[in-house]
Amino acid sequence: STLFPYTTLFRSRRRIHLWRKMGLSVGFASGYFGVATAASVGFLRQAKQRCDRLIVGLCNSKDGLSSGAADQHDRSSVLASFASVDLVIPCGDAGSAELIEELRPDVVIGSIDS
Repeated sequence: STLFPYTTLFRSRRRIHLWRKMGLSVGFASGYFGVATAASVGFLRQAKQRCDRLIVGLCNSKDGLSSGAADQHDRSSVLASFASVDLVIPCGDAGSAELIEELRPDVVIGSIDS
C-alpha cells in the first residue's frame, strides 16, 4: 500500500491534498493494532469500503501503557502491508482526535482496540 511503514503529518497532508484533487474520498480509522487479528483485519477491510483512501492512526499506547518506538515501527509495517491501508500515521500521546482535526478526513470510521 504505502512505501514507508508510516509517515509524518506534513507528508500525509500533501498526499491527502493530491488524493482530493483526484476526486478521492479520504477515511480515517485508528487503533493500537498490537496483533493482527481477524477482528482488526475485518475492521480495516470494512473501513476501506467506506472511502477511496484509508488513513490509519496508530495509537502508541494501550490502556495507558506506552509502547516503544520499535514496537510502533513493527506495528506500522504490518498495517502498511494490508491492501486496505493507504497510509499509517502515528497518533502520539494526543490520540486520534488531534489527527482528525489536522487531516479533516471525509469519513471518520472510528477505532478498534486490538
